[in-house]
Amino acid sequence: VDFFFRAGFSQMQIVSSNDFDAFSTPVLGLGIKNIKKGDLSFGGYVDYYLGHIFQDDMKAAFGAGFQSSFVIGHIGNINLALFANLKESLLVLTDGIDSRTRITIGLGVECNE
Repeated sequence: VDFFFRAGFSQMQIVSSNDFDAFSTPVLGLGIKNIKKGDLSFGGYVDYYLGHIFQDDMKAAFGAGFQSSFVIGHIGNINLALFANLKESLLVLTDGIDSRTRITIGLGVECNE
């Protein structure tokens, strides 16, 4: 199991009353990866979007994500795996909450070394 700090930059579009605004923000967070149980592995993170401080109509902004993979086949040092990811962005606005959830499911390979 590995714990790590996350730092970076994010940008997202905010749609309100047929108007598009870009929300750009530095990101700070914590993550965990390589939680394994047999052929199943997990990871996740939580992020804080600092850019909300400079927005008049935004009280707070956060993000979180969860990743998992399940190995369905082995070919030498290569694993064929099914991946599932869930991502959430939560913007606390003065007139409500903007919650954005994304789900990704994929099939891919990973190195087994």
